[in-house]
Amino acid sequence: GLGLTVPREKGDDRNLTQTPGVHERLPAWSPDGKWVAYFSDAGGEYALHLALQDGSQPARVLPLKGAGFYETPHWSPDAKKLSYTDNSHAIWIIDIASGEQTLVSRDQVYGPEPVLHHAWSPDSRWLAYTQNTPTYLNRVLLFSLADGKSYPVSDGLADARQPVFDAGGKYLYFLVSTDAGPVDDWFSQANADLRTVQQIYLAVLARGVASPLARESDEEASKPVEETKPADKADAATDKDKEKDKQKPNEKDTAKDTAKEAKPAVEVKFDADGIAERILALPVKAGVYSDLSPGASNQVYYRRAASTDPGADAAIHRYDLTKRKEETLLAKADGFELSRDTKRALVRVGESWHLVDVGDKL
Repeated sequence: GLGLTVPREKGDDRNLTQTPGVHERLPAWSPDGKWVAYFSDAGGEYALHLALQDGSQPARVLPLKGAGFYETPHWSPDAKKLSYTDNSHAIWIIDIASGEQTLVSRDQVYGPEPVLHHAWSPDSRWLAYTQNTPTYLNRVLLFSLADGKSYPVSDGLADARQPVFDAGGKYLYFLVSTDAGPVDDWFSQANADLRTVQQIYLAVLARGVASPLARESDEEASKPVEETKPADKADAATDKDKEKDKQKPNEKDTAKDTAKEAKPAVEVKFDADGIAERILALPVKAGVYSDLSPGASNQVYYRRAASTDPGADAAIHRYDLTKRKEETLLAKADGFELSRDTKRALVRVGESWHLVDVGDKL
């Protein structure tokens, strides 16, 4: 295998591994840009390899205890863990420092095309994932790394896929289809001409958080009447003192300004009780969706096909919860992946790949 990194504009391609007799698969950059993780059968069995991005040292090898043929490696945002799937339709988490592995879930029944989507929360404390059911419909669950338990988000009565967390940590987006049952029955020949559509759903993860799609009103909120009190002479400052304060802010004021500029760390809070009452559909039309991806806080990107016909053209869209508006960024694309900072996107059109800046258009 040839593990290559390619510069965006200047520089040369870099061969990280130089192992033409080895099968190396599915490279994934760590969030800090230091490591490239990939699966390699260099030792006879597939293992997780971690190579420095400059290729300056031999790769670190972490043996895996799953069922082999590992796929879909996803780094946690803090770069301390990595989730992946194996050939038994299971989802795992590995701790990079210790190599300890945790089995998150395994599909309940066999299907020829497992879904097995999984995505990390912004604070690296939760993993959203899918698991199929005896009816072949997939449901969405959240795995807590703190207590090692899973909590259901969807009820399994409809097919739910591609869960992703909003960057602000308050919401979970996922795709839902209410007509997927006959299509997902893969052993049946009767569904050859059937088509299924999906909608984007949003779950408000914690109780007490206002729904971003609640009905809006122009009614003005009432304000309490403020009592005016005469200023205390002892607290009153002279004009000269006020002028000095403007010219020379003290250390406490500077510290306050710095604290205001620093963004608080995102912390995801989830209340399993009552989650069914906090799930609603985004106001976008039903269709064939793919590449559901969280952007900046309150934004989600996706592709939607023009029709349910196989191979129909798909456009890239962005929905903004603040504007409550869907925007079309590119009329036709065959693949789409956002960079981790959401400022750039890798777009496939036909057989060509393009690295573009993200704006109102791609």
